[in-house]
Formats: sequence, structure tokens, C-alpha cells
Amino acid sequence: MTSKEEYTTGDEIYDLDVYEGRPPYTEPGRTDWYSPFIVLIVGVVLLIPSIQLGLGDLTRPGPGMWPAINAGILLLMAPAILIARHKFEPPTYQGLLRVIGIAVPLLIFVPLYDYMGLIGAGAFAVFIIGRFVGKLGWIATILCTILIPVSVYIIFSVLLGVTLRGF
Repeated sequence: MTSKEEYTTGDEIYDLDVYEGRPPYTEPGRTDWYSPFIVLIVGVVLLIPSIQLGLGDLTRPGPGMWPAINAGILLLMAPAILIARHKFEPPTYQGLLRVIGIAVPLLIFVPLYDYMGLIGAGAFAVFIIGRFVGKLGWIATILCTILIPVSVYIIFSVLLGVTLRGF
């Protein structure tokens, strides 16, 4: 290998750092067969309860309409992902830590909402994600911690009339 990441398939040399277009099937890494099935399972798991909530119709959508639409999009994406047959590198330890660093504050947001409301719980989640996962500076972290939850509250509660607890 040279200083750049290159991969040779027979007579052709691919510079993987600047490669544009569809990567060859023989590129390094294993074929990702798991993602389409995970997307399919998540789509089915989300579709069943959304149908049980009631779909309604297009003029008066029920509470399960939008979750069912999202589940349907996932179900349509599963074959597309399978056809794409892309290669992947196994996740790194640092990549897994980033996923956990985003998932944990979002999971903590749910019980905190009962005690702190949208702005308080949202500020906690945005602070943890922005500072420790996004590695924002202190000023950007504090601005995001204040502006994002307040903006979400204003958009949904004030402008759209959704009943949300501010604090």
C-alpha cells in the first residue's frame, strides 16, 4: 500500500479516499447482510403498535398514522439496502462510544421530562451530547443548551399548539 488508501481489483486500482461512484463489490471489508434485516425487524416492530393505535384517514389522521408511515418507509428501505450490498468496516470502539453517548442522554430525557419538562430535560440532553459527544467548546455548548430546547418548545407548544410542559 502507498501512503494513500488504495485497493487493487485485478487490473484496476481504486483510490478509496477520493473514489466517486459505486464502490466495487470486491472492495475491502465484509458485505453488510445485517442492516437490511435489522431495518426490516424495526419496521415490523414499529408498524404493529402503530396500527393498534389506529390509523384514521388522511383527513383525520389517528395517533398511529405518522408512526405507521415511518414504519412503512423503513419496510421499503430494507430491500433497497439489501440490493445495494455495500461493504462495511466493523464499528470501532470510538464509534460505539459515540452511539452510546447519544443514546444514553436521549433515554434519560424520557424520565427527566416528567420532573423537568421539555426545556429542562432537553437542556440536559443537549448539554451532554454537545459537550462530550460533539466536543463543542463551552460557549457553543451553553448556547445550544439554551437555544435548542427553547426553540423546540416555542415551535411545538406556542406555534403549533402542542401541549408540552416547559418546566
